Amino acid sequence: MIIIAPLDPFTAGFDVLLEESRQEGQRMLVRLRDNWNSGANRFELPGEVLKGVFYVGNRGPEPQLVATGGRNVDPYSNERHAGRIRHLYVMPSMRRQGVGQLLIEHLVEDASRYFNYLNTHAPETAHAFYQRLGFEPVSGDNHVTHRLAL
Repeated sequence: MIIIAPLDPFTAGFDVLLEESRQEGQRMLVRLRDNWNSGANRFELPGEVLKGVFYVGNRGPEPQLVATGGRNVDPYSNERHAGRIRHLYVMPSMRRQGVGQLLIEHLVEDASRYFNYLNTHAPETAHAFYQRLGFEPVSGDNHVTHRLAL
């Protein structure tokens, strides 16, 4: 069973996920933790959410954090109604099982109440993933690789 629930860097399992991401050379969860701790970004503005995907199953009785993702006001845009998908990370053993797609769909679900579109800056390895979910490639912007019109 999969559960999507609010998350913060103190949630059980976050440190494990952070370490896995670091071992892959990713720093998004380090930035998430550091920005949370400094108060720079706590996903508190209207329309902002930070979620975790928890797996409950044969890995033990407790839910295991297997993915993170958030939606922010886009800090790189001057457009008031620009949102941004941030800190999307799925544990390697859970990739290609629909977890990332489920999380993105959840983050997009009510986004149009707050934003006109959602931007993201995805690594090249994730471009096809975002495009399958309806995000269009963006060129000429150093802070945006893909955008989803809402």
